[in-house]
Amino acid sequence: MKECQGQGCGTFIISVVVGLAHKLNKQGIGCRFITVDAYPERIDFYIKRGFKHNIHKDYQTRAHPSLKLDVWNWLYESGKNKEYNSLLK
Repeated sequence: MKECQGQGCGTFIISVVVGLAHKLNKQGIGCRFITVDAYPERIDFYIKRGFKHNIHKDYQTRAHPSLKLDVWNWLYESGKNKEYNSLLK
């Protein structure tokens, strides 16, 4: 939604989803990746937040490119979890 752009809404939603995945993992439910089918003009938004292109051939010709975020890497290796500690408790 255009009225939300530039206000941190998208970043907040990603952090909530990562926090939920973290909580599920702590309860023994495996959740390793979060995927999105992005509008082509919004790919940079996701790339800046750690998402990577799905490179499988089935994803190469889609109108809305598929990207994935490795939750484990994002939380434990990238150091970004410091920004969202309140969501992970």
